[in-house]
Amino acid sequence: MAADYKILSVMVCDDIRFETNGKEIIIGVYNNTIIVPSLPTVFPLLAFRVAAKLTKTKMGNVTFYLKDPSGKEITAHTIPGRTVETTDDPALFSLQIGPVVFPLAGVYSFWFGIDRKPEKTFTFRVRLPTDATESARLET
Repeated sequence: MAADYKILSVMVCDDIRFETNGKEIIIGVYNNTIIVPSLPTVFPLLAFRVAAKLTKTKMGNVTFYLKDPSGKEITAHTIPGRTVETTDDPALFSLQIGPVVFPLAGVYSFWFGIDRKPEKTFTFRVRLPTDATESARLET
């Protein structure tokens, strides 16, 4: 991991919204598995929330990739760098992308980098339901 920051957490969810008072509303948080009704499947929007401990207040561009189980990039984005007030608190990055196509079942990887080539920071599984209970949850 890069010496100028340390990833503290990564969250994947359906959406992240911001209130005028500075609070985040995080909607539809996934655990390490996303169960889908069929493959391929399309998510109109997918959001990632990254918390990173920085060692400097001025950071370069933030780049992130999402890769499928074969290692193929299915999306890549770069956002401009910024300056934070302090390194005492984690820097928070809310990254929203869409549409996102999941072509097959398996382990997907999220890659993240600040002012350098992204590194794999988080993985999650996409799969079909394994029983009637999981299938029924997807119908609602």
